[in-house]
Amino acid sequence: MDYEPKISPIESYLLITGAVGIDAIGVGLILFGLDDFFLLDLVGICTQGYLRFKQVNGAGYDLAGSIAEFVPYVGALPLKTAGILYVLYADKHPESIAAQAASAVSAKIPTKRAGFKNIPGGKALPSIDSVSKAA
Repeated sequence: MDYEPKISPIESYLLITGAVGIDAIGVGLILFGLDDFFLLDLVGICTQGYLRFKQVNGAGYDLAGSIAEFVPYVGALPLKTAGILYVLYADKHPESIAAQAASAVSAKIPTKRAGFKNIPGGKALPSIDSVSKAA
């Protein structure tokens, strides 16, 4: 059984180009003593939504880089690019330790909420089907 990566080469190129651009603008702003007021961080975290939409196993590594970008002066480091590169590596090499750790973590995180039937620590909510039939 062959493994097919979830991110195509064109998507990889666009993700890397965007991350390098965001990091380059951030470094340029720091060099001139300016601040982006979290605008680059908000644009950069949109890639996290895209990776979650594609259900890429290593998306948590990009999230760690995006969160670290919010720290002043630490955000000047190319953490967004490093996070994207790490996610792409984990996606292309599923046998690596990084990919196995990411898949173990993502297996514990519920991604599909089929009708909100089971909520930990709370009451079981009715499924969408039963609510729509009652209406």
